[in-house]
Amino acid sequence: MTPLLHASRLGERPGLDRLYIKARDRTDQSFKARGLSAAVSMAKTLASKRSALPTAGNAGGAAAAYAAHARPRCVIAMARRHAIRNRANAARLGGRTLDSTA
Repeated sequence: MTPLLHASRLGERPGLDRLYIKARDRTDQSFKARGLSAAVSMAKTLASKRSALPTAGNAGGAAAAYAAHARPRCVIAMARRHAIRNRANAARLGGRTLDSTA
């Protein structure tokens, strides 16, 4: 969870005594993971049974993790030449990895 920081000095001039800002530097989530969580949530909202994406790295693991929680199945296309740890991570988190020729 991203912590909120009370920004009292920043809020003084516009008269906002309860202004809070997100401390994005205090979370290990990548910008890709945040976007993929929104995409998987939308797939669930639309009653999609499956989501798919091509990736060369960590995005596959993030998508698989969110899909495992939200329940649409996740198919990840990843070239065989990419790091085995990225492929293994996506599979470990519930994604079905497919070899792509790219």
